[in-house]
Parts: sequence; C-alpha cells; structure tokens
Amino acid sequence: MNSTLPIPSFYDSDNADDWAYSPDISEIQTAARSYKENNSVSPAAADDKSVELLLIDVQRDFCNREGTLYVAGQSGDGAIRDSQRIAEFIYRNLAGISQITMTLDTHVPFQIFSAPFWQGPDGEVLDPHTLIVEQNGTLVNTSLDGSVIYKGVRPKPSITETVIGTDNYSWLVQYTHHYVRKLADSGVSLARTQC
Repeated sequence: MNSTLPIPSFYDSDNADDWAYSPDISEIQTAARSYKENNSVSPAAADDKSVELLLIDVQRDFCNREGTLYVAGQSGDGAIRDSQRIAEFIYRNLAGISQITMTLDTHVPFQIFSAPFWQGPDGEVLDPHTLIVEQNGTLVNTSLDGSVIYKGVRPKPSITETVIGTDNYSWLVQYTHHYVRKLADSGVSLARTQC
C-alpha cells in the first residue's frame, strides 16, 4: 500500500453530525482533482494489487443523531465518530484502496420486529417500543418495565404468504415461538419497534 496521504482541505469532520449536510458536488470534484494531482493518486485501475474496503450498514439512519436507528454507543456520538474515522481512514489510504463497497441494511414492512407483523389476540395493533416474550407457551406483549399489555399475541394471518411464500399460518406461528425462545435463551427479548 502507498504512503499515508494528508486529509484534504475540503473535508470537514463536523459534517458527519449535520443531518441537512448537502455537499456541493461540483466544488468537491474540483478540489478532489487538485488533491489527486498534488498527492500523485493514480487511478484504481492501475493498482498492482486490488484492495477493497467493505463498509457495513453505514446508512444515514444509523449514523446520524436524527436517524430513526441511530447507533449512539456509550459515548452518545459513537456512529458520528465512526463516520469521521472512516472518512479520515479513506482519505489517508486513498492511494491504496481500489474499491469501496457499502452494504445497506434494508427492512420490509413485515419483518418480525415491526408493527405490521404482529397483532393482539383480538386483532389489536401493538404499541411501539414494547417487548414480546414467551410465558408458559404463550406469546405475551409487555411494556419495557415488564407489565403485560396483551397475552396471546401472534403474527397477523393476512401476512403469512407475503412473509414465508405459502399460506402455512401454523408454521409461521411455530416459527415466531421458536424465534422468541431462541432470543430468550441468549438473554434477549424481542423488541417491537415503531417500523
């Protein structure tokens, strides 16, 4: 890998914490061309050795305080600091990185942790930010403090084919019990989010 490069002057680490940040692409492209020339950065196609940087789930919703799934960490600004470190790592090692690939964590409406997946025993809509646990073979919806909201919660029958590709509702019910049990075995409760 080539030597470490300087952080470019057009980089501002504070932008990682600005939900509304919208870069001026034309200005950055102009500055980037100058940065490339001043630091003798050759095209990735000319690399003797191909090095790919894989970034996992760095989407805005996880990495910014205003995101619905912001990852604060213990410090409260964990994902923001991670975003800054990633950007600086890329700039410093740009001459040796051939390609950058980013994954995207995507959720569909009928995933097991989302509101449209579940209903109460009489078809009730479950409140957001509650838990689903198994008690004596019955799935129970509880508040975060453990008080019972509904006993006998279940997946919505109408989503069965969409979720598993068949109309085998009994399998889906068995699966939800299995899933909740496995989480409990690992010391976790199924949190129902607002999605």
